[in-house]
Amino acid sequence: MSKSLSGLARSPAMIRGVTNLVLMISDLDIIFSILFAVEVVGLDGIWKLGVIVHAAGVLTYLVGALYFGPKQKFQVINMVKDMMNKCPNQFKSTTGSAVQTTVKVDSRLAPNASPPGRTFGELTMDQEGLDQFKRGMAAWDLIHIWNFCEIKNAKNCTELQHGVPFLRLARFGFVAEPTPKDLGCILNANALYTFCTGIFQLVYGTIIMAVQGEVTLEVMLPLCISGVSFLLSLANVAMDFSGMLTAIEGERCLKEQVLQASENERVAQKRHAEQTRDSELVLLESQFRGRGGLVQRTLPKRTVARRR
Repeated sequence: MSKSLSGLARSPAMIRGVTNLVLMISDLDIIFSILFAVEVVGLDGIWKLGVIVHAAGVLTYLVGALYFGPKQKFQVINMVKDMMNKCPNQFKSTTGSAVQTTVKVDSRLAPNASPPGRTFGELTMDQEGLDQFKRGMAAWDLIHIWNFCEIKNAKNCTELQHGVPFLRLARFGFVAEPTPKDLGCILNANALYTFCTGIFQLVYGTIIMAVQGEVTLEVMLPLCISGVSFLLSLANVAMDFSGMLTAIEGERCLKEQVLQASENERVAQKRHAEQTRDSELVLLESQFRGRGGLVQRTLPKRTVARRR
């Protein structure tokens, strides 16, 4: 039973359903947050200050989702550099030399490169530096360390397409099989919005209804949507959904690598068998040439039947 539930949770259909549900809740939360702000503007006195706090929260969300979130993926460079300094025994490599070499921050990106290229420590925290660092780790045959750090860092990441309302719905709403990584990034963006404005909206809206002594639809609807979004973000933090989704993504990548390696091995063995067969046939032809005729290659059964 537990295996069936685990398989269901990892199925593409389940991930797509959860992704669309989270997208719907997140975008509705933003729409009703605007409705809540408009309602607060119409209040008298000191209550209008809530709009300033709300605007500050939205600005904080935009800075996090559009600036710091996309830059988080570059932190994998610092993670690998930190491991180079703290765990040098993990960075032993014999690539390019018969003697085992310890790859360090000041090591070249490629072993025995001519002319000598840049070192790992000289790479910058941008997309070019990320790509060069990954290629350098692959050149030293240490790509498994890079993959470990990348998967570990993935649960803290979010991209622009995961944080911009309605753009993310247009980007992922039609996708039949969204990746667990994308779902984790959307959950991270939703949690950021909840902590920036959702909690304030819940507290402030409750205080307004308590002081005024009336429940209005314009205030109650945003509070309900924010409450659902808050519970979703709380579950994401408490149960580490992003970590689980990152693990599922890692399992998928590992499965694909194993299948690809198996297919490559099968193709290589088939090619080797064909080459062995062809060489043996050539040898037989050379041995029996002039001894009553050439040795013909084995024909398919259908061809033999037709000749008969």
